[in-house]
Amino acid sequence: MPQPTLTEPDPLTELLRTHRSDIAVEAGRFTGPGDNVLTAAMSRARFVILGEDHGTAEIPRVARALYETMQPAGYDTLVVEVGPYVAAELRAMLGATDPGARMRAYLGANPSGS
Repeated sequence: MPQPTLTEPDPLTELLRTHRSDIAVEAGRFTGPGDNVLTAAMSRARFVILGEDHGTAEIPRVARALYETMQPAGYDTLVVEVGPYVAAELRAMLGATDPGARMRAYLGANPSGS
C-alpha cells in the first residue's frame, strides 16, 4: 500500500524541533544551550537516569559530564550498573578522604571510562 505524502510537517516532529537544544561534551563538561536546559531540569528533578547502549564510546563521556553537572545541583547518590571489578573500585573511592578526587584520578587513568 503506498504511503500518503504529507504536505504539512508532522505535528510531533515540529514540537520536538521547537524544544530541541544542542549539547556537546568538551573537556568532561557539557557545553551549548542544552547545558542550561539540562541543568535547570535537574534542579527540579528528584532523580536523573541515563539510559545507554553498551559499548558506545560517547556514553562514558556523557556520564562523566552528567556527574560533573549533578554535583553542584546537590545530588549525593549515584546508582550504577557495573561488574565486580568496577564495583570494588567504586567502593574504595567512596571510602577515600576525597571521593571526587579519587574518581577523577580513576577516570583519568582509565580513558574508556572518561
